[in-house]
Amino acid sequence: MGRITEARDDAWDILDAVIAEIEPIVSDPEIAAAMSGKKSGMTVIGLARLMLAKHRDNVARLIAIDDGVPVEEQSGKLSAAMIPLKLMRILNDPTIHELFFGSAATKKSADGSSAASMRGDG
Repeated sequence: MGRITEARDDAWDILDAVIAEIEPIVSDPEIAAAMSGKKSGMTVIGLARLMLAKHRDNVARLIAIDDGVPVEEQSGKLSAAMIPLKLMRILNDPTIHELFFGSAATKKSADGSSAASMRGDG
């Protein structure tokens, strides 16, 4: 994992930047519905695709924060396969997952189906 979950002197600044990028993603009604299990049939890759489609700039900045580089420096350095992998790695981190998605993202719904979560257990 990168800068987001390692102990650092600038942890407060990093947290502030991470919240600024994740908040629009998790506040999106369609993504929230997928995370809570209210949108059935959503796969992990489908959720990543939705996040990229609706919040590409936030995802790019989140990855840049974790890599410790300005987003402009990542241009031409990330492959199409690396982007969703990096996003899923960040959001799969247990601390990040619990902080931003809480237990609602991993609970089973009343009909027994799991919420689609970046953890892939849904």
